[in-house]
Amino acid sequence: MELIKRKRQKLKLKFIILLIFVLLGGSIVFKDFVSSQSYTGSESETQERLKSDNQEASPTILIDPGHGGEDPGSIGFSEILEKDLTLETSKILFEKLKEAGVDVKLTREDDRYVSLDERVDLVETYNADALISIHFDSFPDDRSVGGFTTFYQHKFQKGLGKSINNSLNQSLTLRDRGLKSGDLKVIREIDIPGVLLELGYISNPQEESLIHSEEFKQDVSTAIFNGIMSYLNKR
Repeated sequence: MELIKRKRQKLKLKFIILLIFVLLGGSIVFKDFVSSQSYTGSESETQERLKSDNQEASPTILIDPGHGGEDPGSIGFSEILEKDLTLETSKILFEKLKEAGVDVKLTREDDRYVSLDERVDLVETYNADALISIHFDSFPDDRSVGGFTTFYQHKFQKGLGKSINNSLNQSLTLRDRGLKSGDLKVIREIDIPGVLLELGYISNPQEESLIHSEEFKQDVSTAIFNGIMSYLNKR
């Protein structure tokens, strides 16, 4: 009887030991599993990964300074060239978007010729989410004509156009000639939101003088920037 009692005690002790072993072993396996699923990189690697994630999430805006190189665009009342004004304005807008953390590109960064086909192709090359084409207008037959105009082509581009045009209207003293549909290749042959902006008439002496000022370039760039950001925040 005593032998049976001892055997039972030994069996009970073995069972307790076995149970403890199983519990401890399971805990180690679980910890190993969690560890294998966790990111164990250094702090710098973590920052790089976060930076990469932010860059992937940022929309890509392609700014298109009209004309360039052998194509001067319109020639102003005092012989100012449209191609120079578009590049100067685009670079200011570029910096504002870049500072806001937006991934931003330019179709040209200097005075060189870029064909319309190349500009359209760059939309795909950069995988752009929106295109902003910068221009200035001219009508030498009547130098009193002035104002800015926002053009879009497809219905899905109208929202971006409306946002930018409203911002320009709130910020500039120029006449608002409105948001209009225009059959323009650079926005017609793309499948993303895009607008072509005519930011004033350089054939108008008073308007040309204003457009050429650094204050105007800052103001108009800020207005476009605000319109873009307002549009992006509503998406």
